[in-house]
Amino acid sequence: MKAKSPVVQSKLIAHRGASAFAPENTLEAIELAARMGAQWVEIDVKLTRDGALVVIHDDTLDRTTSGQGAVVLNTLEHIRSLDAGRWFSSTYAGVAVPTFDEVVDTVIRLGLGLQVELKPTTGDDLETAEAAIPLLRQRWPRDHHKLFVSSFSTRALGKARALWEEVPLCLASLVAPADPAKLLAEYDCQILHVVDPFLNESHLNRLRDSAVEFAVATVNDPHRARYLLSRGAQSVITDYPNLLDINARQAGM
Repeated sequence: MKAKSPVVQSKLIAHRGASAFAPENTLEAIELAARMGAQWVEIDVKLTRDGALVVIHDDTLDRTTSGQGAVVLNTLEHIRSLDAGRWFSSTYAGVAVPTFDEVVDTVIRLGLGLQVELKPTTGDDLETAEAAIPLLRQRWPRDHHKLFVSSFSTRALGKARALWEEVPLCLASLVAPADPAKLLAEYDCQILHVVDPFLNESHLNRLRDSAVEFAVATVNDPHRARYLLSRGAQSVITDYPNLLDINARQAGM
């Protein structure tokens, strides 16, 4: 099977921005990723209690903010009042959880490619896509093609496809499926993402032979990143936007 031209023409995608160096999923992490030479960034989108969209990974506020409880049970106003930087470093004290539209505007201004991961709290899969996709479709420049939407939720991806026929979609999976091309075709997706700890040589062979576009997350070892790229991965998702510039002897960070 002949591989198609990849959607993501970059070896690295900065995972939640430059998340090794700044608090993840913040405007500061995205700005830093751009300064470090990133061409693409990945961010996570969730719904608040009042139906707003914020960029945060976890179902709860506890790990990456000064707040507690489920994101979906808190209002945008409350979430925006929290400190989303001090947990990482006192340097970032006072940094706020960004809204989705703030992130989209920042990425466009910086000329970056964007992976939007729909990260629904289980049960609001459709609602998350229904809120995020129209906003993204309205704001994203027609001549800026560096964009795709990903999710572990096939329900969210199905709704995204119904709302925007042309946007590239990515199915995220813990393991490499038995038939990658068939699975992507089933959900009308163009990209597959798999998780590195669940990947073995047999999986890599299967992915490479399928000729689908695939990436591996989250890879922070330059040895491993170079190996995966040599074995057919089009890109790796990493907390280090400069990963391929790091001396191999510094692996194992």
